[in-house]
Amino acid sequence: MEKGKDTRDSTAAISTVPLTKTPSKQSGEDECEEDRFHNALLVLNLCSKELKDLRSQLYHAADYCETAFSKAEQKKMILEGTKSYICEAIVAVVDHLGNVSSKLEQSLLANTAVGQTEQTIDCLKQRLLTCQQYAVSLELSSMQLSLKFPRHHEHYVSPGIIFYSYFSGRLFN
Repeated sequence: MEKGKDTRDSTAAISTVPLTKTPSKQSGEDECEEDRFHNALLVLNLCSKELKDLRSQLYHAADYCETAFSKAEQKKMILEGTKSYICEAIVAVVDHLGNVSSKLEQSLLANTAVGQTEQTIDCLKQRLLTCQQYAVSLELSSMQLSLKFPRHHEHYVSPGIIFYSYFSGRLFN
């Protein structure tokens, strides 16, 4: 199968956004963070170029298979060869994407700002959960029943009348 460069316009520029620096960081930490960022960008640029090369190779293979299929007498053999090449190419692309994601994850884990941000998010989640639990406990306490039930109905009890208990022999106000 032919391998070469794609004649189609496949140039795509990757734009970079400059990082904003916080004044509280030291210059050594800033330089280290910038180096990590630039290294990650270089890795991503290299990986995107490799994926573009794989894309152009697949285009050329498809063109070659199309012309060979239309001219060949043994179309079944050409079709089987094309299927096997496409399977190998897809496996290569998936493997390459796995490597790219692994490298990107490593660069993100190496970046301290990402770890600090995740820690801040976890802290805020914990505070929010505490506030929600407190709000629920306030609602539950307002819905609790009063333990001071009246002993007698108001209709039968009037102020200033003295009651005599037949069972105990005492007077009650």
